[in-house]
Amino acid sequence: MTFTLVTQTGSCYACIMNSVRCAAKNFQNCLILAAFCAWTSGCEDVESTYDTSDGQALTLSDVDIEIIKDEIVRIARDHTTETSRADIVAARAELEPYVLLLANHFKDNRPNNEVALTSGAWESLWYDDENIDASEGFQRLNREKIFQVVYTSGTGAPSFYYNVSESKIRLFGIRLFTVRSFLRGDYALIDPATSATQGQARRNVISLEFGENRARLGRLRDGTNVLPLTQDVITGRRDGFKVPGPKGITGELWNLYVDEDLRISAGNQEGEEDVLDLYILRRNAIVGAP
Repeated sequence: MTFTLVTQTGSCYACIMNSVRCAAKNFQNCLILAAFCAWTSGCEDVESTYDTSDGQALTLSDVDIEIIKDEIVRIARDHTTETSRADIVAARAELEPYVLLLANHFKDNRPNNEVALTSGAWESLWYDDENIDASEGFQRLNREKIFQVVYTSGTGAPSFYYNVSESKIRLFGIRLFTVRSFLRGDYALIDPATSATQGQARRNVISLEFGENRARLGRLRDGTNVLPLTQDVITGRRDGFKVPGPKGITGELWNLYVDEDLRISAGNQEGEEDVLDLYILRRNAIVGAP
């Protein structure tokens, strides 16, 4: 992958990032061009060229990373509730230049504790996976209340996660009731990252299979912590009732970027390997937290 990034010092960087244009397809063979904005900001120009095909690592500064992350979160929040494919495609086009910058930095600076960082509770900010919304009709998923709780196993124990969400059940356009859903997925780590694979993008991939889907009546009310809710389902203390779901469907998922507060993942479903879905999540367990 070869690309050129033109950067500037100080406050100019945010201006440049807003000028990014990317002709990317599935995060491969991408040429990123960051335009100059000195004439509007009055900053000095500093040009940096990174050619990762020649083995030169892309390392962004901590300040750069925070600027890019903030922009990703802003864009994701602006488009969280959109459901039309045209709006979702437009949002992805807006997100991709920033995602690509973090993804290229991440593969060249992958933390040793990536798997541990992925564990815990995550709130969905945006996604473009059409399969998630496939049941809409009688069930309307609340895109502002979707969480994923990831459990990383110890040696010999299964690894799994739960997708926790709120949906409104409708019939003939009339809302009947609201449910909280708990969809389990079991996974195994494949293609692990090692010191020998540094600089390779698609590492620490998980092979996943969806399991049982359970539901409980009621809303995911603001202030609710999804961790104890999920634990109740795991232990069977309050596991609700079984509902239809994607049980048995398999796929793969991997991180394009993850740190203490932001996770960007990509993945595809078995049989749809030519479709690369994108997921933007922030670390959070509390419904409605700012």
